[in-house]
Amino acid sequence: MIATAAIVLSGSSVAAFASPADSSSNARFAGGIGANLGIELAIGQVGANVQSATPLVSALSPGRGSEAGGTIVTVSGSNLIGATAVTVDGRAYSPATGPAPSAGQFAANADGTLTFVTLAHPAATVGVTVTTPQGTSAPASFSFLPVQAQVAYGGIWLAPSAGPVAGGQAVTITGDQYLNGVGVSKVVFGGKVYTPTYGSLDGSHFVLGDGTLTLVTAPHAAGSVDVVVSTFDGRSAAAAYTYVAAPANLALAPDAGSVAGGQPVTVSGTGLGSATSLDWGGTALAPGATADASHFAVNGNGTLTVSTPAHAAGPISVTVTNPGGTSAPAAYTYAGAPAITGINPGTGPVDGGNPVVITGSALTGATEVSVDGAPVAFTVTNDRTISLTMPAHAAGRAVVVVTGPGGTSAPVGYAYQEAPSGNASAAPAGPTALAATGEDFPLGIALTGLGLLLAGAGLVLFARQRQNR
Repeated sequence: MIATAAIVLSGSSVAAFASPADSSSNARFAGGIGANLGIELAIGQVGANVQSATPLVSALSPGRGSEAGGTIVTVSGSNLIGATAVTVDGRAYSPATGPAPSAGQFAANADGTLTFVTLAHPAATVGVTVTTPQGTSAPASFSFLPVQAQVAYGGIWLAPSAGPVAGGQAVTITGDQYLNGVGVSKVVFGGKVYTPTYGSLDGSHFVLGDGTLTLVTAPHAAGSVDVVVSTFDGRSAAAAYTYVAAPANLALAPDAGSVAGGQPVTVSGTGLGSATSLDWGGTALAPGATADASHFAVNGNGTLTVSTPAHAAGPISVTVTNPGGTSAPAAYTYAGAPAITGINPGTGPVDGGNPVVITGSALTGATEVSVDGAPVAFTVTNDRTISLTMPAHAAGRAVVVVTGPGGTSAPVGYAYQEAPSGNASAAPAGPTALAATGEDFPLGIALTGLGLLLAGAGLVLFARQRQNR
């Protein structure tokens, strides 16, 4: 690097020279000339080793804060790189020992600004200076103001305004104007006091942003709490935040239905009145005025109503989410409509009482078996068989139907028959006697009976003939 010196005599430049770029030797050389000749020298340097000029503070943001300290202040200006001290009303703040400054410390930012955190100071307007190896800036004004208890500002807004009782939710607070350009000293959130931090969020501090502040909620019992932001000269009006327990104890009625969907289902449990979403076997449903394919309805008694979407046969999981979290899953089963392939036996007496077996498919979970519309007792053996005892019924054809969660089967016929009937015979009792059967008696048996009667008559005649001899 080349250093150029201009020699000024009585206000006029009379000579110039160039020398190697050793700033310390240049300064000594130029200084020696000035001392020996009684002239003024001005040395200008160019290149990477140019020494910085005296620091200049152009702005403090915010320019005022609480006398209690804790205000995070950004220092803007020029030539602030390499700062060795920030002085507030004559008290030197030290460089931060960690990634972020604490009260009484400062830190350099990547954009060339500085940040410091105020210590407690009596209410007053004081000077703030920055010192670097090249000198100390002129002071900039910062005002410490007394803390007051009255409500000095309007409302604040919380996003979100509800969350889990377990805490851990990030909440952003915005206000009218006072979150910009002033020192926020604390936030009281449901009785817990948060103080500012320049670093990352934790359970006891908040971070200031551009007109906002952010904090992480602490655990708290379910219910509404007040949130108040305090500054150096007052506090905000209170805003409400609601701690919510996650939904629990889900129950579905009914808990099974058709694969075709469209079945109304009532979901009961706790924490459902503030439900924000419902997952039905992978289908996300949102709150709505009425239950349909995309929405669930919140009822006045804290239950939910769902119109089931179509789904393949089998079990699914159902969960409900509110600001407090997501419930444990409840089970719902999709089923196809029952089908009857046979009834064995397919006939029986009008008096009933005979056991039959219904065979088919999708019989598991059957809710009703009816004979000509009248429900009868039954037992589901497995998905393919049902056992029952047929009731009494008039002679003729009856219709048997099975109903299950998936719908109702097609009807299948069953034949009721009259019991055999006829007039009793007057023939003597004994091995040769046989009751008259009538027209309903089988022909082969009737002929056999006739033969026996004839044979009996022959024996009687034979016996009489022997007696007459």
